[in-house]
Amino acid sequence: MFKSVFSKYMAGFILIFVCSFMCFAALVFGYVTEYARVDAIGSVQSATHSAKIMLDDMWQDYFKDKANDPYYASFINEESANINAALDGIAKFTSVGIFVVDGSGKVLAATEESESGKSAPEGYFTDLFKKPEYAGGYTSNEKMTLGDLITEKSYLSAVTLSGPEEYYVLSYNLIDSESVLIGELVRSISVSMIVVFLLGVAASYIISYHMITPLKDMSRAAKSFAMGDFDARVRVRGQDEIAELAAAFNNMAQSLAELEEQRSTFLANVSHDLRTPMTSISGFIDGILDGTIPPENRDHYLNIVSVEIKRLSRLVRTLLDLSRIQCGERKFNMVNFDAAEMAMTILFSFEKQIDQKRLNVVFDCEDKMYVLADSDAIHQVLYNLIDNAVKFSYEEGELRITLRERDKNVLVEVYNEGKGIPATTDLPHVFDRFYKADKSRGLDKTGVGLGLFIVKAILQAHGENITVTSEEGKNCCFSMTLPKGAAPLMPDGAKRRR
Repeated sequence: MFKSVFSKYMAGFILIFVCSFMCFAALVFGYVTEYARVDAIGSVQSATHSAKIMLDDMWQDYFKDKANDPYYASFINEESANINAALDGIAKFTSVGIFVVDGSGKVLAATEESESGKSAPEGYFTDLFKKPEYAGGYTSNEKMTLGDLITEKSYLSAVTLSGPEEYYVLSYNLIDSESVLIGELVRSISVSMIVVFLLGVAASYIISYHMITPLKDMSRAAKSFAMGDFDARVRVRGQDEIAELAAAFNNMAQSLAELEEQRSTFLANVSHDLRTPMTSISGFIDGILDGTIPPENRDHYLNIVSVEIKRLSRLVRTLLDLSRIQCGERKFNMVNFDAAEMAMTILFSFEKQIDQKRLNVVFDCEDKMYVLADSDAIHQVLYNLIDNAVKFSYEEGELRITLRERDKNVLVEVYNEGKGIPATTDLPHVFDRFYKADKSRGLDKTGVGLGLFIVKAILQAHGENITVTSEEGKNCCFSMTLPKGAAPLMPDGAKRRR
């Protein structure tokens, strides 16, 4: 039923809204009902005491003029018109009904003429006011009826009138103020609930739409990625968490697109590097076998075959190194060795290429530089960096190898004057796998874009790092650090002089 985030969000909002309004309505109903009850009781109490004060004053005035007839019955009979008018005046402002009854419960005066002649249960008031707690008057805390005098449940209030006889004034609610107030409250809350609900649904729809739309875009883009299309992007709206997620998604898509491009380039390079030597090897061997190549030239072509086989071997070894590094299977044997001596030995191995380009070689190292690292791995690193420096140097340019001690490591720099690396397009990606700055293969005819990636991976495994700076058309410098090692001990236990 609620499969989409939007439907779940809207259902959750409606549930919270309904529960909140129910709790609010229950709380308000409770307060309002109690308020209406207290107000109704207060109204009948006020009306009763006002009527008593008024009737007592009228009786006192009557008694002064009729001292020989002090009975309340005479007062009621002779002053009934004035009494009823006075009671009507009180009832008009309090919405109550008022009775004057005698001890037997018979109504002697009332706010409504139709009420005259009715009676309360006989002896009801006499018995009621005999109770000590009702000496000052009686008020019911719950709605009740009183014989045929009050047939609908209402709050009652009664007090004893002054005089020699038992006469009482009784008030009750004419209007059920609780029901009226609750009805108005229900209408008000219902209207408010509908308005707030519609506004809330509209606001929730707008908010959820802006939240869900980027997620749907991401879903569609992810499906495109699954089909190999990495061009899809998500529109970034605003600066909230959803916008940050959309921006991160676009960055991921860009990285995937670049990785896919690098992978395609890598496959093309590997295919080329595998196909070319294999074609040469196959052609030369077939020529030797079928006699096309004369016996006196076989050694020359076999040497070419040997070179191509070694080239294939290097490519396969590079791919295996990459696989081992990515899987974390390559183990490093940390030993102390002289990095300066290793760098010099590697430099000598490029003597032929250096002579062909007539490079100006500078080896800047004042003393032996012992490092604690895997010698084979560092040899691979230095060989790769020096090979690139020689390969991309201008003829008669400078090639400089520098080794310097720092606090806890040794700084190694490989500098060459050459074409350099473009700062905006290639420099940020030189350490990415499968990336080749020389896409034309004009200078780098054998690389597949893995050398510098492996260099950086080896150094990071040693806890060190490598950086590169370059001025396009002028020079390039790779700087790396190696863990500082200790000089080996002499036979007498002293360290070898450095």
